[in-house]
Amino acid sequence: MEIAEHSLAVLGVVLLVGILAPELLARFHIPLASSLILVGALLGPHGFDQIQVDDTLTLFAFLGATFQMLLAGIEAGGLDLRPFERVNVIPYLGGGVLPALMGAGLALAFGLGWSSALLTASVFMSTSILLVFSFTEDSGLGGESIGRRLKSATVLWELSSALLAFIVLKLVDPHPRFSLPILVGLVISFVAFLRLFVPEIVRYVFSRFEAPARAESERRVRFTLALLLVVLFLFTGLDVPAVIAAFLVGFALASARDTEVIQQKLHLVGYALFIPVFLFVVGLEVDLTILLEPDIRTLAGAAFVVTAVFSKFGGSYLATGRLNYGPRDRALFGLASTAKLTIPITTTYAALKLGIVPPAFLSGTVIVSIVTSVMVPAVLGFASSRRKDQPSV
Repeated sequence: MEIAEHSLAVLGVVLLVGILAPELLARFHIPLASSLILVGALLGPHGFDQIQVDDTLTLFAFLGATFQMLLAGIEAGGLDLRPFERVNVIPYLGGGVLPALMGAGLALAFGLGWSSALLTASVFMSTSILLVFSFTEDSGLGGESIGRRLKSATVLWELSSALLAFIVLKLVDPHPRFSLPILVGLVISFVAFLRLFVPEIVRYVFSRFEAPARAESERRVRFTLALLLVVLFLFTGLDVPAVIAAFLVGFALASARDTEVIQQKLHLVGYALFIPVFLFVVGLEVDLTILLEPDIRTLAGAAFVVTAVFSKFGGSYLATGRLNYGPRDRALFGLASTAKLTIPITTTYAALKLGIVPPAFLSGTVIVSIVTSVMVPAVLGFASSRRKDQPSV
């Protein structure tokens, strides 16, 4: 009973923040995502210690991250993701490959091996789909050129980062469930099945639903969620992160017809409750006291943080300049590209457990994620509001 009361109280706090934050923080241009993370950090075990993460909140947060990535996958289906187009190659190289090379070089400079260097490259390349898509949703930039380009680049960076980390961790895993060639073959087969056959299956199933519009759309949503659960079960069995599996399901659904109603209903449910809970739980996990611990003041930790942020910002800023965007759009793109969250922390933590990166690198990853998850959306909210008031050069 106490657990249930605790969880209900937390859900009430999340909904209250979601109602009040847009009004109270509008003058400071702090978006809802930052508000939820900040309130979570203040009320969590590392703040005033009023709220603890329990199983219910963990489940809601998992569903929130899954909903966000499912919606991001559906939206990504309408983005220009052609890998060899100039508008995608230049941001990919500047904001993805360049930071990855600098990260790998930093790891090698500190005497780490190639496995550590490649994992560091993965962390430096990553940009959080969850944060970037939430920000473009809050700011209204999703329909503008710079917003679409930002989302396309983020998808390519994050998927490349996750794939690189996945391969490296499997190579160094002393007790793999499958050999790497078999595992890669299974993953490719699943992805191909999702992309080639799921849209046809969805079209067939949807065509069999003959009911009033409301009942039909509800059945389609239930089918979509059932499909998501099946794919999550299969991919997590291969140790593929659930958020990546959810994104792939959404991306496969995007090519099916009549997905707009499903997207609207999932968007309503996700952004009304599950996604805000996810962001709030992220805040509960934030430990700002790590900034005061002596070990993170080592040269390695400091170099990690500075290089991760400035290589990403600088490379993205220069890349968008080559695409003829103005200074404000370039700054907006560069700042957003630095946002990191779950995948880098998960990757670095797994690498630490395998003994291939030092604790300072995990601390550096956590610091980068803390700073960017809280500060970047707030700064971007202010920057985007200023941008709307002034014409881009």
